[in-house]
Amino acid sequence: MDISFWNQWNPDIKITHTQKKFYGKYLYKIVLHVPGGRLTQFKGSMKKLLADRINYEKFYNSSLFEKISDLENVKIELLETIRSIKNNHSDSIHIRVEEPHVQIYGSDILELEELICNNLFSFNKDIVLSLTHPKDKKSEDVLNSGAILKKEPNGYKYKVILRDGMYGKEVKEQLLNYFISLGNEQIKITAGMKRNLKSNSGYIWNVFYYTNDPNINHFVSLIAPGIIANCHEMVIL
Repeated sequence: MDISFWNQWNPDIKITHTQKKFYGKYLYKIVLHVPGGRLTQFKGSMKKLLADRINYEKFYNSSLFEKISDLENVKIELLETIRSIKNNHSDSIHIRVEEPHVQIYGSDILELEELICNNLFSFNKDIVLSLTHPKDKKSEDVLNSGAILKKEPNGYKYKVILRDGMYGKEVKEQLLNYFISLGNEQIKITAGMKRNLKSNSGYIWNVFYYTNDPNINHFVSLIAPGIIANCHEMVIL
């Protein structure tokens, strides 16, 4: 892939390679520096939204406001531009805000280049912090197959992601006992997963495991129907 556009836009841009499709759909991610980016999620006058936000944080955070807030550096026009991009291109891109960053996801690099060029040309070029893209055509084909790219093998062929949700403490105990009974040769569960399944809460969140036998997923689904969110083959390139 030709990344000359991005290097010319910001010579200091950070370039990384996509290891797994974002949200199971997108090949590319652009990260922008946009203080106050959460305001783009709301309707109404951006100037009023910003004033209300500043007053709210000053009231609740008082002396900590200067340390935890970047709102004094907000650019109203930039926020309005990001909101316009979000509203006008929701069918082809996805925008996620983690202040002070705005992440733009898409699967058409030419569309993303056009978005940046047409909408952000008048702003400082260094607001575009990073680009993540498939390394080459072979990597893109593997990603489009639903697989995850790995630099080094970890001894397992599949990564299985469980769907976040409320399953109940008894179901979590059954899952943990089943996983432990399989042994390390068939499955690998992380320390974080063990803590989650042992917790008193009935919720499961951010849980995944590695396995060489995808048939295990069938028995996991019998314990908790619908819990398997994705099963990704891991490919070493």
